[in-house]
Amino acid sequence: MRKIFFSVVCIFSSLAYADVVSVKDVSFLAVGPAGLKINGVSTSLETKEEGEFVVIRVPLDTLETGINLRDRHMKDKYLETQKYSHAELKVAKALLKEGRQQKGTGTFTVHGVSKPIDFVYDVTKDASGLAVQGSFDINIKQYGIEVPSYLGVTVKPDVKVAANFVVKP
Repeated sequence: MRKIFFSVVCIFSSLAYADVVSVKDVSFLAVGPAGLKINGVSTSLETKEEGEFVVIRVPLDTLETGINLRDRHMKDKYLETQKYSHAELKVAKALLKEGRQQKGTGTFTVHGVSKPIDFVYDVTKDASGLAVQGSFDINIKQYGIEVPSYLGVTVKPDVKVAANFVVKP
């Protein structure tokens, strides 16, 4: 039901022209009344080069919230994963460099809608390659996604999306 997301996604970029070595997680956090917090998580993420851009994609059907019924509602009713299978972030390679507390702008696509998005990210070296952590906030209504509601409980349309993965340059 509200999980929405994305994972989305998907999130940012890490370093172009790189192969994903491992994905710690891609997650979203949706909140509602009385302290309701819904965390959706996936360990699936793909990167690919497209000219001067890097595209980070997350298959939305891999998101899980820990409750099967909620997952089914999220995927079938809200994200419509049969029709819109991935969320993706497209980032210029020139933005991608090692450093902490960096800011960037890319194009985020989910539910068939693409919009510019600002994100924050860290890229650091570790034993496996370059560790990338990043996040951004979206309003799901701006992407044509109905705000999830179940038995009278409705989450807020603002969702935090984050990703944590390692790539080999």
